[in-house]
Amino acid sequence: MNALLQGSGQQAGHLREEHFAFADALRAVAILLVVLTHVPLPVARDAECQRAFGGWGVDAFFVLSGFLLGKPYLEAILRLRPMPDAALYLRRRFLRIWPAYAVVVVASATVEKICQCSGQRTGLRDVAAHLAMIHNLFPAYVWGAGNAALWTMAVDAQFYVVLPVAALVLYRVTDSDAGRTTRITVGVLLAAIALSVAWRLISPAFFPAVDIVPTIDVVQRGLPGMFFCFACGMLLALARVSKFRPSAAVARGLGLSGVAVAGILLAVPYILADPTAAVIDVLGTISVSLIILSWPNLDAAPLRRVIESEAVAIVAAHAYALYLVHYPIIGMLASILESLHVHAGTVTFTALLALSFVPAAAIAASLLHRFVEQPFLTLKERARETSTVQGFGIAGARRATSQ
Repeated sequence: MNALLQGSGQQAGHLREEHFAFADALRAVAILLVVLTHVPLPVARDAECQRAFGGWGVDAFFVLSGFLLGKPYLEAILRLRPMPDAALYLRRRFLRIWPAYAVVVVASATVEKICQCSGQRTGLRDVAAHLAMIHNLFPAYVWGAGNAALWTMAVDAQFYVVLPVAALVLYRVTDSDAGRTTRITVGVLLAAIALSVAWRLISPAFFPAVDIVPTIDVVQRGLPGMFFCFACGMLLALARVSKFRPSAAVARGLGLSGVAVAGILLAVPYILADPTAAVIDVLGTISVSLIILSWPNLDAAPLRRVIESEAVAIVAAHAYALYLVHYPIIGMLASILESLHVHAGTVTFTALLALSFVPAAAIAASLLHRFVEQPFLTLKERARETSTVQGFGIAGARRATSQ
């Protein structure tokens, strides 16, 4: 077991930096795909294809959450480190996502109230449900507050709460036998994946959509239905904790397989008349998981240079802010174009919307990142530094910072 923890500090630092650069780049790609999904296209079948890749982006977002957040808890379950402090963990998660999110919820509801971009009525209950991040539990609110893209934030936040509780239970029922604990953990995660997929397949029979599309996002794409994405991410994290490292040739094969599954996902709308969200999400999760599993052993130096470039780092830093603001901006611009008698569903409408969206979204995301997200990210990092210094002393803080 000690051998798993040995290694050069310099090499470990390089691997961590590379690992997070890859995760940030993948998250940025996922968010950009979701943003593109919400730009209306003039061809219906192309829009269906667009929706499939937006689903890939959502799945990538959730798999990465399970992968990155699950790793320290899995290390604790395997007795490689103490169990993370739940209060500190939740505080850091709150500072990471909620302040910018709350600003956008209020701003989106205000924009919706003024221009009626979606035609929905936004009331105080709708806004309150969004601020509490429980809006995905109600068909009336899941796409409300003038920002339908925010349903994913509620699912992610609910995973944040479930993760430490489930990890503590698993920690209590296992012991210091690494092999047995690993087998139990794998079994639990595989069972969670099977139950989640089963829920996606069975739930439509009990909760039919019946002309109310948001029901899909309430029932099938709630936490039970999307948990297989998080569990797959945690399986990938467990492979990383267990020091699974594919060879360069195997890594290339895994990466290419992930891209091939994404290609199948792209073709699904042209094969199936009405591809279900379950099909899209399962294929998307498999694709993302294969791509993550191939890294960092993928022998592709040019790709590494792109991922670790300053330009990608800048896009990744602003990706969360862009995700939050893009939907109301699209709705507001679409409303303006309609008022100018440029009708939706035309090439002219799509072109003008895209041309005006890029600068508007860039400015809004930059302002949100600079004046809201960054100050709270600073508080988030200070919370970790304060905790590690108080808990371990200066030497311990240095070790904890490297984790």
